[in-house]
Amino acid sequence: MKFTVASGDLRNALQIVTMALAPKTPMAIAECVLIKVMDGVVRLTCSDQVMEVSMTIPSDAEDEGRCAVRGKLFEEVIKKMPEGDIVIAVDDKARKMVIRGGAAKYQMSCMDAETFPLKAEFEPTSTVRITPSCLLEMISDTEACIARQDMREVLNGGCIDVEKSVVRMVALDGFRMGVKGFLCSCENDMKAIVPAKSLSVLKKIIGANEDTPVDMEFSDTDFQLRIGNTNIKCTLISGEYVQWRKIVPPSFNTIVTVSSESLRSAVDRAYIIAKSGAANNLVRFEIDDNRMNIFARSDLDEMFDSIDVAQEGNSIKIAFNVVYLNDLLKVFNSGDIVLKFVNSVSPCIVEYAEPVEAKDFFWLILPVRQS
Repeated sequence: MKFTVASGDLRNALQIVTMALAPKTPMAIAECVLIKVMDGVVRLTCSDQVMEVSMTIPSDAEDEGRCAVRGKLFEEVIKKMPEGDIVIAVDDKARKMVIRGGAAKYQMSCMDAETFPLKAEFEPTSTVRITPSCLLEMISDTEACIARQDMREVLNGGCIDVEKSVVRMVALDGFRMGVKGFLCSCENDMKAIVPAKSLSVLKKIIGANEDTPVDMEFSDTDFQLRIGNTNIKCTLISGEYVQWRKIVPPSFNTIVTVSSESLRSAVDRAYIIAKSGAANNLVRFEIDDNRMNIFARSDLDEMFDSIDVAQEGNSIKIAFNVVYLNDLLKVFNSGDIVLKFVNSVSPCIVEYAEPVEAKDFFWLILPVRQS
């Protein structure tokens, strides 16, 4: 196998596909990038056996073929190569790769490409068509709510929930929930749970692609998305996702409209004190007569602030984990937002005051019970 490729193209492709490499694995072949040369392109593939990312780049091939080489080392080598064309030649019998660029030359050992753990092709049972920008927003605005290493495996990913031609991303960690949805093209309702790592890689890939509609393909066990010259496959998390609609309160006793900037500034000030004590990062709100009073306390220090709000309904005293509020206000970061309360122990719903392009967009956050 021998081919010539632009160093910049190869460097950028490796930066994307190596996201799928397993950090630690007993299988040496799973630490490799599979390189396949055919039909004037080079296809690079990495896999951790749950997620597989591949990308094609143009090349000038003298001899077609494929090989597997240690991914991280190969990426580091290509980063150090000079700009311009790189010539890569592989001796299949000796399992040696020679990399030349300018006056620089490397030689690397290869592994048996036949043992590379490629994911099998599958026949999709559902296809969801959506623009990349909508998919990117769905991931970006909900991913903070995905649980990390929760014993309930279904919470360690984002749920793609399609109902009546609306696709929603739902993330839930037991303390807060993010929901964002857009209109889509899909013939049937469905649910699928995509692992958090796969969503993180998807987010990075989507950001570099044009906003033409793409198809997300699902089977009972797998997910696939082709976007531009990149393909991502992953094994879905099995199990039944939480009935998230039942968590949302049907009605509210207090509704507050507030500037997101004013609230974020006040919460930032509260965070300084709340994080320094043993009070579980607690920040308290007292809402009455169109004022929101904000309190934070540590063992030694206290903080107080007050901002104007537009209040409907009852007065309320309620407390939240300030870390979760910070995450929320990074998402709802402009304009006016609406906070909807039932009482001091029931979930609070946060959404934008003005209509947004999304079909659905809100966060739910649980309060902290006060003794």
